[in-house]
Amino acid sequence: MTEFGVNTIGKGALIFEPVTLGFPSRDHLGETNFPGTIIGKNAVIRSGTIIYCDVMIGDNFRAGTML
Repeated sequence: MTEFGVNTIGKGALIFEPVTLGFPSRDHLGETNFPGTIIGKNAVIRSGTIIYCDVMIGDNFRAGTML
């Protein structure tokens, strides 16, 4: 997992590689200590997902392709 900014991952969340969390907006390029992503509990973030900074994802969220 590639992380940018300060991210919070809820209990029971499943994150499959490769995933990018907190990708910086133009306002945060070159910074290291900015608000990243907040992921709720029991979320599933599947391979290839990119979640940008300043995003809050709720509990039980599902991202990416499910076959």
